[in-house]
Amino acid sequence: MTRILVETNDFRAALISTVAHASNGKYYPFLSRVRLDIGPVNINVLATDNQTVGWALVSVVSHVEPELEIIDIGVADVEKILTVFKGGRTKGDEPEHTLCIETTEQEITITDASGLFDGEESLTVLRLPEEEKFPDIPATFAHAQHSPLRKVDWLLVGDSLIRKFHAAAACYREPFTFETVRTSSSIIVRCGESFIGRMPQPDLRPVVKEELARHRAGWDARIPTPAEVEAKQKEQDTAK
Repeated sequence: MTRILVETNDFRAALISTVAHASNGKYYPFLSRVRLDIGPVNINVLATDNQTVGWALVSVVSHVEPELEIIDIGVADVEKILTVFKGGRTKGDEPEHTLCIETTEQEITITDASGLFDGEESLTVLRLPEEEKFPDIPATFAHAQHSPLRKVDWLLVGDSLIRKFHAAAACYREPFTFETVRTSSSIIVRCGESFIGRMPQPDLRPVVKEELARHRAGWDARIPTPAEVEAKQKEQDTAK
């Protein structure tokens, strides 16, 4: 079974930024989970509700046991983990706040490993059976990541979708970048070097494009042209 050490703040940021994209259980209940895909260097922390996708990276400080595996955690248990383990400010390059993640076939035990002796804070939660219908999220990014960017006239983004990415911005303290690519209808969302996500881009019907064009034309009438601004400035300079 797995036994690894991770930096507490790094792990918290990944959970917070991805659990926002997990299903609330009303729709697609099998997606009401966060997946930890443990690799030799990083943990891929993954979640989706079939609308948006969140994928964050956590650096592995140490592999105490060498086994690499997939760990699925329920949304409610993710909230418990975030409540118990708060992390703290790190002063130097070496992680001061670390967690040990240890698994059995049925359980996940997380222990504060920051002090001289482990076990000051420990939490055991249920390990969900691996869900076969959970999508291979890295594979869904393959074409989009390696495709040329696509220019669009309008990028329509719903507020309910963009709100799910606020957690990533708060955790990583980086601005968003939005990308549209030629091989995908999704919008790729990036936040710093450790978070990437996706959300759907609506197909704009002609009637919607016409409405957007009318809105733009309305602002054309309200906002002065560069020539008008320049002429007004010259007039003001002459009057001085």
